Amino acid sequence: MRPIDHYMSFKMPRASLHKRFTVPKAILPVCLVVLLGLAIYASNARVGSADNELQNRVQVSVLDNGVQVVLAPAVGSGLSTVNVWIKAGAAQDPPDRPGLAHYYEHMVFKGSEQYPGPASDWIESRGGYANASTSHDYTEYYIEVPLEHTELAVNLLADMVTRREFSTLDLENERNVVLREWDMVQDDPRIGSQVNTRGDVLGDGPFGRPILGTPESIETITASDLVRWSEMFYVPENMIVVVVSDLDQNHLQDLVAASFGPIEPRPAPPLPSFVTALPSPQQLHQLENHGQLDRLAFAWALPPAKDLNELAAREVLSYLLPLEIYTEEGVDSVDYQTAFSPNYILVEVEFPQHIEAYDMRDNVLATLEDMQWGYLDREYVALAKRRLTQDLLSTRRWTVTFADQLGLFAAVTGDPLNAFTYIDHVARVDKSDLVALARRYLAIEQRVEYWMVADDDAAIDNIQYDSYSAWEYRWPEYQILSWDDIEFVMQEVGIRFTSGFMQWAARARSLPWPVPVAKTTVDNQDGYFILDNGARILLMPDPSTDFVEVFVLIGGGNEGDSGGQAGLASFTGELLLHPLEYGRFRQLDAWTEVWPQFDEMILVLNATSASWPSALPPFLSHIASPEWDGWYLDDLRIWVNDEIRARDEDPYFAGELQLRESLYGVGGYGNPGTGTIESVASFDLRDVTDIHERFYVADNLVLVAAGNFNARTMLAALTRSLGRLPSSTVRHGPDAGDIVSEASRTASTDWEGIQLAWIMVGFPGPGLTSVDYPTFRVLNSILGSGSSSRLSTYFREQEGDVYIASSFVLGLKHGSYMNLYAQVKPEDTGKFVGYTLSEVQSIAESGISQEELQEAIARELGDQLRQMEWIGDTAVLRGMDILHGFRQSGDDELLRRIERVSVDDVRTAAAQVLEHYVVSEVVPTGQNPSSSDR
Repeated sequence: MRPIDHYMSFKMPRASLHKRFTVPKAILPVCLVVLLGLAIYASNARVGSADNELQNRVQVSVLDNGVQVVLAPAVGSGLSTVNVWIKAGAAQDPPDRPGLAHYYEHMVFKGSEQYPGPASDWIESRGGYANASTSHDYTEYYIEVPLEHTELAVNLLADMVTRREFSTLDLENERNVVLREWDMVQDDPRIGSQVNTRGDVLGDGPFGRPILGTPESIETITASDLVRWSEMFYVPENMIVVVVSDLDQNHLQDLVAASFGPIEPRPAPPLPSFVTALPSPQQLHQLENHGQLDRLAFAWALPPAKDLNELAAREVLSYLLPLEIYTEEGVDSVDYQTAFSPNYILVEVEFPQHIEAYDMRDNVLATLEDMQWGYLDREYVALAKRRLTQDLLSTRRWTVTFADQLGLFAAVTGDPLNAFTYIDHVARVDKSDLVALARRYLAIEQRVEYWMVADDDAAIDNIQYDSYSAWEYRWPEYQILSWDDIEFVMQEVGIRFTSGFMQWAARARSLPWPVPVAKTTVDNQDGYFILDNGARILLMPDPSTDFVEVFVLIGGGNEGDSGGQAGLASFTGELLLHPLEYGRFRQLDAWTEVWPQFDEMILVLNATSASWPSALPPFLSHIASPEWDGWYLDDLRIWVNDEIRARDEDPYFAGELQLRESLYGVGGYGNPGTGTIESVASFDLRDVTDIHERFYVADNLVLVAAGNFNARTMLAALTRSLGRLPSSTVRHGPDAGDIVSEASRTASTDWEGIQLAWIMVGFPGPGLTSVDYPTFRVLNSILGSGSSSRLSTYFREQEGDVYIASSFVLGLKHGSYMNLYAQVKPEDTGKFVGYTLSEVQSIAESGISQEELQEAIARELGDQLRQMEWIGDTAVLRGMDILHGFRQSGDDELLRRIERVSVDDVRTAAAQVLEHYVVSEVVPTGQNPSSSDR
């Protein structure tokens, strides 16, 4: 439900940026011995006992033919994930056939004699999901299925990775699909810059070639190329099978041995030699920029990492850079991949066009130069290590991401258990390690620099950067310790002392004596507590995890925003928690999030079993009793504007917003959730305090806690904070789900700098509580949800026209909608719309078969099961049910209703949606097809 995003972009707390002053020499010896040791100890993140227990339950073995097998327990979700990793990728492509490994990854999903038809059909018809990815170092295939279909997933993957026969039709169709994928990458400036960077930094050797290849190389790949390549590299010695499941591990071992054991062993060819990446000479490249934001990027080559210590230090550095680099009105991000092979690190900055690009360039490079002189903030170092550790631990919540983590460490480091010990290496990374890395690899004079600046007058005729390293105030002997370091140590020791006391107090409260709890009643039907003021509390303890998540759900989200105040509800939620970005809260093992929704606002505390007693009080205090401050409002406005500018660079979002505006009008469900530059500029303290007084009241609030905590202690802590909240009648806005027009229409936007068009067909539908909502979801599944849906089967499998053709239903309280979309050549937009409408018409007139219905129901049931895999995900869904007063997502009620959908129900739903639909398209400038094409 919440996939881990490897694209890192962090908020930069502006208030804490100040000049760092050095410490007189007389103090250094004592401080270095005492305070620096305390800082390192205090800043290291702790790993709980639940994670240690998880590591003990991971089983690693090797079959007789050389296949490595990794078995691990799931989270009791009823799902299994089966991964196969091949220790070969784009680095093994022949020099004249770049893209061969990726092309083969596509082709193995085609049918075989044992499993005819696309592999996704076999999986999705049983409620599962299948996908794959190729990197320079490895190729990964994975299938996630309900437990009862685990054996099928194992057998199917074994068949896929040994396929050697491909039909000419499949080969040519998939060639077109890969070419559309290449077009898609070129249309995305972020992905495109990363693809171009590798070649510029690492050269044209094995690790500098593009994974997808080039259009020319893709056109030349033949079936015999694929067979020769797979016979060479898809051998048992290169294979890793990972299964994360709650099934008995002895049984799983037998399944894997039966499917992968018979594969004939053959020696794997040697991997490409790890030639040490030489320091790159200064390079300057100017790329086209058609967006509203200017971009700068800086890249450096990285030689192969020596060991896990250096690997961990590099990754901490990639988390640290966005924190250290201060860009006013800009968004900075870092691209880095965990690998022992030659690599690169890419720093990108996006900023409004009114900012001088040279000034931005000098600001970034000055920060990097500071780092090389040892001017690192220990608080940022500790924060980077905590965020990396939290990401590593968080991936173990879901079977698919846990399997991915185990397989990655098995393929990259040779031992899947390094996924656990790696956290210890991260903890040992210190400021001096990062300074050394910055000096060794991020030399200013060895950078590759990219300018994507719209202003033609900003000619990049000078790559020279005027260093100020000779300034008199720079004293190298003080590079290890500064006043910031001492201040950080004092704060960290205080935080750890406070946290220890709060943990002791929490344990004391859990003892069997009376706990002071505000007066409550219990709803016997759903098992939640109701305070006298109307606040509702649901507790879902789970001792099998080290995490604790607390969700505050507020009735009324973006649906209440008017067109002129789009994003106000989201802005208010962000402002409540914004001060925590600056205080001591971020030194805890905890962090907050705001999830803006249309029908509710969700504020989230992520903590651990050790940190939640310290993190919960300030989190709830800022929500219940905020101290409004104009400085925080103005500071948040800068952050939100950065997000809006980045969002408005995405043509897909533009098409989706255009679709919603056509369905619902301006305001409510038709609004962009985070607002617009104009609307955010108009917000003041009166606006946000009004939202808080109207909606952040006890009887409009549900609080759900999930994870490893003592229920009595958690209830006492929550009631103390929530019991003081006032009750009030919430004044809701207009019905946000009213359709503004019953006439079907087409909305179109020209977009400069793209090759492919985004085309969408939207149908309004019933709200979440309607008896027709499950049928609406099943109809969506038949049409476009999944690789085996009608749209994907026709446009991708049969025609080879698209890389992406899919759909979704956004379930809303006052009226949902279905979006069927694809990324196509501009001349194919009419074809997509025509086929989509004809398929709906066919269902309305002729119905569907019982077999197709059951496959669609299975896809929906599997999707719902994946949404509830982690206890925190289930907690949110149950909280939404309680908040809105219906039994929809948090239990099995929706699953039962989906199972009862009939052929006649689907036929009726298809006839109804044809009465009103909207077409939204975003097309390359100058290539807008005429409406007559439809």
